[in-house]
Amino acid sequence: VIFCMSGLTPNSSRISQKFCYLNKFGDIITNLIQHQRDMSVNDEGKQIPLYRIYRELVSPKSTTDKVPPPLSSAILQAILYGTRYPNALLSTVVRRIKVDEDDDKSKYIKLNNIRVGIIKACINRNSRLSGNEEEISMALNKENTNLAYQCGRLFAILEYIQKRSVEETSNSTLNRTIKDSYFASACSRPSVVLPRLIMLSQNHLKKIKAEGYFNMLLGDVITMIDDEFPQTLSMEEQGKFIIGYYHQNKDLYTKKEKENND
Repeated sequence: VIFCMSGLTPNSSRISQKFCYLNKFGDIITNLIQHQRDMSVNDEGKQIPLYRIYRELVSPKSTTDKVPPPLSSAILQAILYGTRYPNALLSTVVRRIKVDEDDDKSKYIKLNNIRVGIIKACINRNSRLSGNEEEISMALNKENTNLAYQCGRLFAILEYIQKRSVEETSNSTLNRTIKDSYFASACSRPSVVLPRLIMLSQNHLKKIKAEGYFNMLLGDVITMIDDEFPQTLSMEEQGKFIIGYYHQNKDLYTKKEKENND
């Protein structure tokens, strides 16, 4: 069975055809399934509708911003054809993560599953179509040798230490963490930010009960980085930094929940 899809865009005087897609129905289903696998960041198997992907590419505070038609069209074609996602997809979602802010009132989290899934999909599909192995797994990979990924892990540990020191000493929570102040700059220029945050973390470490464990954890990650903090990170490397942060952060809080339940 052959399936045909035509992409049309209206303007003031006429309708223009953006693309015409013709393929076997079975191939379309295969590509759609692969797209969902690429976007998945957990084992729940929940499908991500296209409109949710588009929504994550604009500011949550905006009422007028829309995804540019060329980008939305390119995303749809990449899904249908099983080809590379457009470069603008990765750069747009990375920029949104760096610029947007978490909002406790609306329960909005800028680093959510869908945005992480978009980054994972872009990186893994580029790698796979280049004939290489997929670089990003669903869960934390401590053996991942990518420097950007390990820098993201390191930032997550430093933030967790900061939060835990305040919780254990004053039984309160921070209104603003290093993530709010340094995440964007650390994501772009790790060598400028991370060494300074490591030094600051020593004061926080002295205030927590599990000082030895977190010193060891920091040491393990720094060993993987081998003291070679990257000067700057490309857009794809920034994506790996973000996923490294996300994976490590999720792992730390999963362990904390288990500790509280035991």
